[in-house]
Amino acid sequence: MQPGYDALGFISCTGTNFLVRAKAFVEVGMSPQYTMTEDFALGMELKKKKWHCRYVQAYLAVGEAPDQIRNCFQQRSRWTKGHFQIMFNPKVCPLFQSELSWGMRLMYCSGVWSYVVAAISTPFLMLVPVITIWIGVFPVIINRWAALGLTIYAAATQALLYYVRTPRHIEALYFANVANSLLWWSYVKACWRSIISKITRKNITFKATAKGGSKLKNSPLRDIWLAIVMFILLTVSIAVAIWQLVDGALVFSPLLISVLWAAYAIVPPFLLLFYATIGPGYLLQFFCRLTMMVTFASGAAAVGLMWAIHESDVATAKEFSGGAYTSEQIGVLFRAIKKGFTGSTFEKTI
Repeated sequence: MQPGYDALGFISCTGTNFLVRAKAFVEVGMSPQYTMTEDFALGMELKKKKWHCRYVQAYLAVGEAPDQIRNCFQQRSRWTKGHFQIMFNPKVCPLFQSELSWGMRLMYCSGVWSYVVAAISTPFLMLVPVITIWIGVFPVIINRWAALGLTIYAAATQALLYYVRTPRHIEALYFANVANSLLWWSYVKACWRSIISKITRKNITFKATAKGGSKLKNSPLRDIWLAIVMFILLTVSIAVAIWQLVDGALVFSPLLISVLWAAYAIVPPFLLLFYATIGPGYLLQFFCRLTMMVTFASGAAAVGLMWAIHESDVATAKEFSGGAYTSEQIGVLFRAIKKGFTGSTFEKTI
């Protein structure tokens, strides 16, 4: 990401270990005080004053990160609130900064946009396979155009997320992606609290993040309850889907895609619960590498299945999702369906 920023002329001072000329630092009024994410705001202020930034592609320093789940959630929540503080302030909102080009304005808004998108899309993507397995509604009309779109999207996403100079860095980027899948609830709460604080004109409290050196303890339930719910829901859904496949459901169908989708989605809550209950160690490293392979394999298999399933196959597919619906209803997310039960058979009326 940083090499791309460098090529576009975007100044990003986020994180630790960056150097600023004293003259430039003084010219922008030193560290901004209008947001909790002062490092991000500093980059924008430097860009407004026409300063330039270069990214050094070398590991020159090591930064600390929180090792407690609670501290990690608090850190990401603070980052989210800080970005919203900038967006909600007309004086410093990137969209209203005439010193910036429109391209730079949009790039400095991307932080807020990424948090909002993650807060909305992550739970949706986790629940889609559950809805398909239990209800029988698959929100994608399966045809070659859908397969082509998914292939292009998957290839572009993987190329963007895992662009590295050496293969050993892929693992770190993978776990950064896993972390974003776990932090969506923190983003939701931070977005909501930022909006409420703006409406009520109350200041957001700054909470420093404890980093490194602390002894890892088992996380309280309030830190991992959502991961527990998602893990149980996805595990039971996968088991139900496998039972249906063994019981004679059509293999090349949205049901199998949903199994692969659920296997992809279950990895983040599984790793979080493992870390929270057992802690770091060689066993965690083993499961991290194993789940990384599962993630890539299930994603590739799901894309392949999209190509394998034809529209004609979908129209004549056997019933799935507990026998309650037929695959002819794929693509109709909010179809009004009444389900009755008589003896050992399902009666379906639309």
